[in-house]
Amino acid sequence: MVIEQPPLTNLRWRGSDAILGIFAAIPPLLLFCGMLNSRRFLSQTRDFLERAVRPWFGRWSILQLALISALAGLCEEALFRG
Repeated sequence: MVIEQPPLTNLRWRGSDAILGIFAAIPPLLLFCGMLNSRRFLSQTRDFLERAVRPWFGRWSILQLALISALAGLCEEALFRG
């Protein structure tokens, strides 16, 4: 085993951290959405998302997208900081 400690031992849940994380994610999300809607910025990114990502996730609900995003963040934290 590479590490002596199980990766999830120090993982703690605090509601205040979750709320802070949600509020911290709002400004970059709004900026990204604004730039995607702009004609000048991120046109190649928008085209890529339409071509490659929309077919996979286009039918998902907002709740499903939020859940998969939250799981990705939790798994990343457990892997790299656990």
